[in-house]
Order: sequence, then structure tokens, then C-alpha cells
Amino acid sequence: MGESGNTKAIILDSRTYRESDVLLSVFTLDFGRLNLVVRGAKKSSSKMIGHLEPLTRAKLMIIKGRGFDYVGGALGENSFQGIREDLNKLFYAGKIVALFSKLIKEKEKDERLFLLLNHYLELIDQELNFNKDQGELFFLKFSLSFLSEIGYKPEMGACLRCHKRLEKGLNYFDLQAGGVVCGKCAKIKINNFNGEDKEEKLSTANQSSLLTISNNCVIIVRYLLDLDNKLKIRVSKKVIKEASDLIKKFVLYIN
Repeated sequence: MGESGNTKAIILDSRTYRESDVLLSVFTLDFGRLNLVVRGAKKSSSKMIGHLEPLTRAKLMIIKGRGFDYVGGALGENSFQGIREDLNKLFYAGKIVALFSKLIKEKEKDERLFLLLNHYLELIDQELNFNKDQGELFFLKFSLSFLSEIGYKPEMGACLRCHKRLEKGLNYFDLQAGGVVCGKCAKIKINNFNGEDKEEKLSTANQSSLLTISNNCVIIVRYLLDLDNKLKIRVSKKVIKEASDLIKKFVLYIN
């Protein structure tokens, strides 16, 4: 951040810094991700820290410092109380923030990402009768929306190699290429030493990035990639787990 200024921010994390200070990780509307010091936050007289708990949206006055910038003033806008009072909501909101923090770069302003994170926190906060299955769907949809925004949208409509629409059957997700590959293209013909052709999977380097993907998993990922589709759907726990594992491995691969 070049200059001091005012902005909205979502508090991602906080930890003790020195004896009485706190170091915040925040994502701001105007400056992107920042690390900010809250001076004297651990002192009993500090009133500011109550507005700066993780999973809070607040208005901040940021003062330019020699090392870290620091918070000169704060006013909480939304503490997402519905999340704080529900352990399931708290767990999945935490997963969303952890994924966001893992992949977001520092000091790169992106209003769309700020609005995306705030939108999903508000959705979870306001959702009634929230349960684990809903939490997994919320996390999956956020993950796919977030990956799309930062340039890693999975290609699920057609095979990355032959560009034909996927048919039911044995298909793969290529972690390296970021999309689906049909069963036919996941094999190549090579000549053995007798001059005979035989089918083998892709080379070892490419094969290591291939995951088998079920037809139902392809369908649910396509559905969740569409921003207009709602989360009021029934999906088997098996398919949710497969899609969650796929996204987890994809994130590890690109990180």
C-alpha cells in the first residue's frame, strides 16, 4: 500500500505480534490483501480489537508505517454473528477463508474477489438449518467460483484434447491442464519392439496428473460452475466427497 487511507476489509486471521500488539491478515476492497499491526490491542484499555476479530467485515483507517502498516481506527460493519453461533457454519466459513488466504496474492486490489468472499460469508451467515451436507456444497461452489475468478476455472464441458463433448463412461480430470480428458484421449498408441501397436496410458509425467472422474461428479461440478444455479439440490455424499477431493487435489497442484 503506497499511501494511508480508508477502506472496507474482511479480517482473515490475527495473531499476537510483540508483547501487546496484534498482527492482522486482511483483504481490503481498495488495496487487496494486507498485513496490518494493531498497536496495543492486547491491553485491557484497547477498544479497537473488538471490531477486528477474524471473520468480521469492518471499515479501517490504515496508517502507513516504516515496516508494517498499522490500523489507526476501526468500525465493525458485520460480525457475521450467525456464523459465530453455529459450529457447522464456523467450520465451513473457516474452510472458505483458509482457501482464499492460501491462493490470494498480497497487495493486489480485486474488488470482485472482495465481493465474492463477502457474498459467501453472508450466505452462510443467513442460511437457516445449516448442516454438514449444505456446508460441503457451499464450500464446493465457493471453491469453483473463486478458482474461476483467479484464472483456474476447470474445463468440464468438453475433452481438453479432442474437444468433443464428454460421453458417459471412463473419463479423467487432468490436474496439470485443469480440465476433463475423455477415456479415448487418455490413451496413446505406441509401437513395441516387435512392431505391434498396443494401448497405454499417457506418459508417466502426464499420467501422474490424471484422476478418474465419475459421470455424476462431472455433472455436479458443471452445475456448481454455473453462477445462476442454486444450492437447494440433493447430491449423494459419495459424489460430494469425490468432488471435494478433486478440488482439494487441484488446489494443491496449482498452489
